[in-house]
Amino acid sequence: MSVAPGWYPDPADPATTRYWDGEGWADQQTAEPATAEQAPRPVETAVAPPLTFPGQPSHPGQPPHGPYAPVKPPWWPENIAFPPAGPVTPHGLALASPGRRLAARAIDLGALLVLNLIFNGYFLFQWITESAALGQEWLRSGEVDTQSWSRIGELGLIISLIAYALWFAYEVPVTHSRGQTLGKMLLGLRVIPWESTERLPFGRSFRRWSLFGYPFLLYVCCGIFGFILPIVDNFFIATDSVLRLAWHDRLARTFVVRIPDRKAPLN
Repeated sequence: MSVAPGWYPDPADPATTRYWDGEGWADQQTAEPATAEQAPRPVETAVAPPLTFPGQPSHPGQPPHGPYAPVKPPWWPENIAFPPAGPVTPHGLALASPGRRLAARAIDLGALLVLNLIFNGYFLFQWITESAALGQEWLRSGEVDTQSWSRIGELGLIISLIAYALWFAYEVPVTHSRGQTLGKMLLGLRVIPWESTERLPFGRSFRRWSLFGYPFLLYVCCGIFGFILPIVDNFFIATDSVLRLAWHDRLARTFVVRIPDRKAPLN
C-alpha cells in the first residue's frame, strides 16, 4: 500500500494540513483542516496473477482446461479417469508391457507353426513337390502346364484355409473361456474386458482376433500387403504408453494385464 500525494492532517499539529508528495511531507502548511475529500486514501498496488499455461489446472484437483488441454479420445474406456492421475491399473491389475505381449505373440506363432506342420504337412509336401516339378519343366521347355499350375493354386488355397481354421480354433475359444492363449499363459498375461474381470464374450473374442484374421485372408489375395495391418497394429502397443492398447484391443474393448497367479480362475 502507498498513500497518494495530497493535503492531509499534519501529524505534528492535526489542526493544520501539510502536503504529502507520495514519499514524504513537504514544507507547505495551511491552517485549513483537511476535508473528507482530502483524507488519505490508500492506493492498492496491482498484484500480478500467478503465471499459468493453457490447459493447466487453476487449483489442484481441477481437470485441465483451455485450448491446449488434452482431448479425451472417443475410444477411451468409460471406467478410466481422463487424464489419469497415475499409472492405469484396470481393476487393480498391472498392464502388460509391450515386450511381454510381443513375446507371448511369438510363442503363439510358434505353436501355430507346429499345428500347421501336423495338420497341413501333407498338403505342404504336395505343394512343394509339385511346385519344384513345375519349375523344372519351365526351365527345361520354357512352358508351363496350366493343369499343374491350377493344381498348385488349389493346394495353396487348401493350405491357407486349414491354417486360417487352425488359427481361429487356437485363439478365439480360449480367449473367450480363460482369456489366455498358450503364450499369454506362459508369461502370466490375461485378456479382460474394460468393464470387469469376467470372461470376454465370444463375439468380442472373435472381434479381437478378426483384426489379425481378416488381413490373413487379404494376404492370400494380395500377397505381402496382408501383413501391413497386423504390424502397424502391434506397433501401437509400444506407442500407447498410458493404456498400452493396440487397435484390436480398442476394437474389442479389452485390456491385457499381468496376473499374480498364472492359473488364477476368471470370475
